[in-house]
Amino acid sequence: SVDDMSVFKGDFVNAVVDDRKGHLWFGLNSNGIVVTGMDLNDPKCIHTEDGEFALSSNHINCIYADTKGMLWFGTSKKGVSCTPLDYVDMDVYPLDATEDISTIIEDADGRLWVGLDGQGLVNVDINTGAQRMFSTSDSLLPSNLILDSFLDNDGNLYFSTYGNGPFIWKNGMASRPMCSDPEFYETVRFCREIQKDNSGNLWLR
Repeated sequence: SVDDMSVFKGDFVNAVVDDRKGHLWFGLNSNGIVVTGMDLNDPKCIHTEDGEFALSSNHINCIYADTKGMLWFGTSKKGVSCTPLDYVDMDVYPLDATEDISTIIEDADGRLWVGLDGQGLVNVDINTGAQRMFSTSDSLLPSNLILDSFLDNDGNLYFSTYGNGPFIWKNGMASRPMCSDPEFYETVRFCREIQKDNSGNLWLR
């Protein structure tokens, strides 16, 4: 652990998550994970060193808190690390993918979807360990460069891509959001983030 905020100096924060148990988790570009209180007090750092709290990589791209009390950490070409929130016991989840992990999200049925920077999507059944990969070569994905994800209140999964804009995953198929503006998709081709508000509006960056 560390007793000041010096661990943040000179590094990028790629992700931050409130675990709803009084802690913030910061995913850093090259220094692993920093866990602090809500007022940024008592920072503790988790690295890849051998030991009880080992990570698969110090390069953290994304963090996701699921509905089962688990935190998931997407890394750069080193798969997914995970830990229960009740006690920090970092483990490496075996994943059938080798690319950077850009986003992780849980669907309405409790399955995880892992977005990859170059290999499309991986659907993971945590209960059985079964995995299925989706890419442009074997599905209707518009791009293999997945950047962000969002689950709406109706159970629809939205994904943003680099180069081919956003798409919706519904009933086992990818489709594009309906838009009457023919220039819409050209404008949002390089969409890095996607959200949907309570009024049903999509927000893209």
